[in-house]
Amino acid sequence: MLKTKVVNPVINKIVEIVDHAFSGALTAFSLLTVLGVLLTPCMAGAEWAEWIIDANVTGMHRDNINWAYGPGEKYRDYILNPHFSVGRYYQLAENTRAALTVNAQGEFYKVYPRLNCVTTGTSLSITQKLGYGARVPWLGLEGTIDYLDSSDDNRKSWLSTIAFSAGERFSERVDAVLRYAYSYRNGKDLPSAQPGASGKVFNMESHKVSVNVNTLITQKLLLSTGYAFRYGDINSTMDEDYIPFKKSHTEAVIIDNVYNDTDATFKLRANVNEIFVNAGYALGDHSSINLGYTWVNGHSYNWIYHENVLQASFMYSF
Repeated sequence: MLKTKVVNPVINKIVEIVDHAFSGALTAFSLLTVLGVLLTPCMAGAEWAEWIIDANVTGMHRDNINWAYGPGEKYRDYILNPHFSVGRYYQLAENTRAALTVNAQGEFYKVYPRLNCVTTGTSLSITQKLGYGARVPWLGLEGTIDYLDSSDDNRKSWLSTIAFSAGERFSERVDAVLRYAYSYRNGKDLPSAQPGASGKVFNMESHKVSVNVNTLITQKLLLSTGYAFRYGDINSTMDEDYIPFKKSHTEAVIIDNVYNDTDATFKLRANVNEIFVNAGYALGDHSSINLGYTWVNGHSYNWIYHENVLQASFMYSF
């Protein structure tokens, strides 16, 4: 790890990024910063294309928000999730487009309001078409930086993601997208509930691969189906009596009173499978309503987690 101290703040930032690279902890924040610096001259001379102003509100029901193992340990809740995004596209070249947006979204829980949070941040993406015409494949690169401001002080943290995607339209009605994303959450170092264990339960990273197929059923009805596999850290909250049983598999654990006063939240490594289906109906040129269902199944050592997510949303693009 580099220990050089430089007075110039620009050089300091470069040293900091290099330091992360040498330590093997180069986050999506660093990558997005570098990407933004490289793109600034390009955007300065790029052709402005159009504004991005999107808003949506989603209502969902989750039957295992705490990712518990035992049926009697599961907490369920109704969640309201408003989202707003504003930015604009830049036409960097004939087949290359960039988008820079500022985003804000909230999560508001009916039964467990201490989980309420607001996330604000920015995203930068580049899309490159590999030829001409509507059906040629394309490649995409996206980076996001967000701050999660939670009602529970322990959960406040920075979030960063970098994603690579590829897609193709196979016909006028069918297209598909393949996506890989690496996510990192810079959580706090909290008091541990187990001697020798870490208290960084919300300091998390994960890798996620997903495939999504969109089929235009009619001119107004769009059906989306997909599968996602995620490997990385999850949080599971159960009664503190589970601490001795999960001792050998736990990366971090804290006493957590967001749900009740006798719970412990664990950080575990898990394989997570998701199958999802969503139907969207266009109300006009700018708005749509959507209904969706996601089946989630997670495995961590000998522990198995299940969750069902139902959601309905209204979307509007100005």
